[in-house]
Amino acid sequence: MYFPKSQIKTNLYTKGGEFIDPSTGENYVGFYFKTSTGGYYTGKNPQDSPVINLSPTIAFETSNLSSTLEFINESSPSIWTWDYYSTPLDKTNPPSPPIRTYPTPTKPDYILGEFTRYFLSKTNESKFIEINKEQYQKYIDKDKNVAYQLYQPISFSWDLTGDRNDTYRVNEATINKVERDNKLPGFKSYFKGRFDQFYK
Repeated sequence: MYFPKSQIKTNLYTKGGEFIDPSTGENYVGFYFKTSTGGYYTGKNPQDSPVINLSPTIAFETSNLSSTLEFINESSPSIWTWDYYSTPLDKTNPPSPPIRTYPTPTKPDYILGEFTRYFLSKTNESKFIEINKEQYQKYIDKDKNVAYQLYQPISFSWDLTGDRNDTYRVNEATINKVERDNKLPGFKSYFKGRFDQFYK
């Protein structure tokens, strides 16, 4: 991977809490470098392989917005657009990042035969995270304590009981519709074909 020296900042280090390694889904600790396009990569520099594109946490993104803008404007003023930060962010109290949750259907859910699942879709890339109802409501309400500017909240019903094949088909059709209606390319692949998940 090649970047002109004027377009990167090298030998940066994180103690954790700033990036997720998308190849493992784990918190990243170690050296990284930053590009003028706002990208973050593992290693001290582009020659320090393997070079993996890191995903910044929301708290890191918001707290580093000013330095990112300054760096980008200095090295390549034409590439930055103000698409996803049109609302001013409070740098002294940055919004909390979403927390991934693993749903656990309750006994009443199984009696009803379905339950509601809640997700966030990142507005500027195909990334999805499952959350709980409380977090979902904060994004719906545009709570200032969450980065609602960066995520689209989604909810839908998920079948739990009945004929297993029918449950699979219903849930698959639901996800197809959610992906289509909300223009979420790649959302279906998040489920890895497990459309009978939680079935009993």
